[in-house]
Amino acid sequence: MPTTAVDPINSKLVRIIKENIPSSTITPIARRFFNDTTGLQYIQKYIIKEGSASLLLGIPTKYFCLAATAAVMRHIEETRNATFLNHSVQFKYQICQGSMVIDCATARNLELTINLSTQNDKATLFGILNETLTPMGARLLRSNILQPLTDEKTINTRLNCVQELTEAEDTFYALKTSLKAFNDIDHLITSFIQVPTKPSVKHSEQGINRIINLKHTLKSIEHVAQAVGACENRLLRTIHRLLTDQRLERFSRLIDTVIEQNVVLEKTAIGLRNQRCFAVKAGCNGLLDVARQTYKETINDIFEVVNRYVDEYNVHLKVQFSVTMGYYLSTTVDQLEGGELPLIFINVIKKNKKLTFTTLELMKKNAKINDSLTEVYLMSDKIVNDLCCNIRSEIGTLYKASEAIAMLDMLLAFAHLCTVSNYVRPVFTDTLVIKQGRHPIIEKLYSTPFVPNDTYISSASTFQTITGPNMSGKSTYLRQVALLTIMAQIGSFVPAEFGAFRIMDQASKPMIELLLECKTLDGD
Repeated sequence: MPTTAVDPINSKLVRIIKENIPSSTITPIARRFFNDTTGLQYIQKYIIKEGSASLLLGIPTKYFCLAATAAVMRHIEETRNATFLNHSVQFKYQICQGSMVIDCATARNLELTINLSTQNDKATLFGILNETLTPMGARLLRSNILQPLTDEKTINTRLNCVQELTEAEDTFYALKTSLKAFNDIDHLITSFIQVPTKPSVKHSEQGINRIINLKHTLKSIEHVAQAVGACENRLLRTIHRLLTDQRLERFSRLIDTVIEQNVVLEKTAIGLRNQRCFAVKAGCNGLLDVARQTYKETINDIFEVVNRYVDEYNVHLKVQFSVTMGYYLSTTVDQLEGGELPLIFINVIKKNKKLTFTTLELMKKNAKINDSLTEVYLMSDKIVNDLCCNIRSEIGTLYKASEAIAMLDMLLAFAHLCTVSNYVRPVFTDTLVIKQGRHPIIEKLYSTPFVPNDTYISSASTFQTITGPNMSGKSTYLRQVALLTIMAQIGSFVPAEFGAFRIMDQASKPMIELLLECKTLDGD
C-alpha cells in the first residue's frame, strides 16, 4: 500500500480492507515505487517467453496492475535480498469474467474458508472439501471456492473427470499413492528462479537440496503420468500431455548425468547433510572427491576417538548429532561410576537423567568436518549451477506441470468425497431444484443425522417465504442452498438426492442481509 494511503491517516481504501479482511497485514511502500512504466519493464524482463506475446500485447494500458506489480517486485527485492532470473516468472492477468463474484462479507458469513467461531479453516467449506494431497491442490481448491466457475461447459468437464475417477478404482488408488509423494512444486520453482544478492555457503547447500528435490519431483510426475495415462476424459488427457512433456524427460536425463541415481529425500539432520555431501557423482571434480574423502575419514576418526574414551574411562557413551553442535556425546547418570564425568568432558548439559557433553578433541574434529563440508558445497555448487542453468531456460514446463498436478489433486479430492459420502452429480438448468439437500459442513461436523431439505425456485416461483421458530434452522437452510450452489460450480458433487442448479454469477450482499435478518428475528 502506498505510504500516502496510511500516513498521516488511513485512507478509505485502507479502512475498507481492514474492515473486510481483519487478518490482513498492510505494508506501506513509498508512493514513487508504484510506477506503471517500471512495472511493465519488470514484466518484460522477467516473464517466461512461452505464451508471453498475448499478455504483453494487452497489459500496457492496465495502469493500476502495472503500478502494483512494480511495488510488489521492489518489495520482494528489498525484503528477500533476491532478484529473479530473466524470463523465469509466470505472470497472469485475470479478470472476474468466467467466475462467480463473492464479496468478503458473503465469504465470511458462509464460512467458506474461515470459521466464525474458531477462526480456523477446519469447520468450513474448504475444510470439508480439502481432501487434497499436495499444497498446490489445496491452494487451487481454496481459490476455486472463493471464485467458482460460471462456464457450464468447463464445470461439466470437471464433473466428467470426477465421475471417471470414481468409476476407475485402480486409477483412483494409483493416483492417491502417487500424489502423496509430492512436495510443493511452486515453492521449488520459486527457489529456482530467485537469485540471492549476497551468495553464501548456505545458498550453495540450498542449491544442492533444490536439485535433489527436483529429481524427486520429476520421478513423482512420471508415476502420476503413468497412472492417469489410461483416462479418457479430455481434461485428464490434457493433464497427461502436460506431465509427459519431453522437456521434463530431458530434465531427468540432465540430472542423472550429475546426481547419483540412488539419492532420495532425507528427513534427519545427518541424513540431509550426507545427502548434500554425496549427491554429485564421483568423478565430476577431482578436488570435490578429495574433500569428500576427508569428510568420511574425519567422521571415522570421531568414532575411533569415542571408542578410545569408552576404553580409557570405562564410560558408556553414545554418539549423537545436531545441526548446531555437530557430533557430541551423551550418557545417563545411572551409567556413571561415582556419579561424575571425567574432567576431559566439557560443556556438560544435564536434562533429567541424561547428560550431553563434548571434548576439545571432538570439537576440533567437528571444525575439520565443517571445513571439508564448506569445500564440498562450494565445489558442488559450481556443478549444480551449470545444471540449473539448463533447466531454468525451460522453466515454463514446470509451471504447467504444477498447475496440472494441482487440478488433478483437486478433482481427486472431489472423487474421494463421492466415495465416502452420499453425494450426487449436479445438473444445470434454468430452475433451482434440490431434493433432500444437506448442509455440507454441519453434516460432517455432527454425529447426529442432518435433516435434509427440499428447494424449488423457478421463473414462476421466484419469491419464497421461510418461517419457523427460533433456532429452527432458517439461516442454516439459506446457507445450505448457497453452499451447494458453490460446490456445484467448482465441479464437485453435492450432498443431496438430486440437485439441479442455475449458474450464478454473483453471491453478494443481498444474501448476507437476508441471513443477518434471520439472525435478528431468531434473537427476538
